[in-house]
Amino acid sequence: MDKDFSEGFMHDIADLLECCKENNTDNVDLKFTFEDLELKVNITFSIKQN
Repeated sequence: MDKDFSEGFMHDIADLLECCKENNTDNVDLKFTFEDLELKVNITFSIKQN
């Protein structure tokens, strides 16, 4: 996927990664509620150094 993400979005992802680091895990579960709908998202991070 070729997509440009906003700087704010990239900072939010970095915050999630920091939470994972602090909790010694590689994933985070997120839950969003929109009116009567619930969206559950699991993000798993994989770090690769160049």
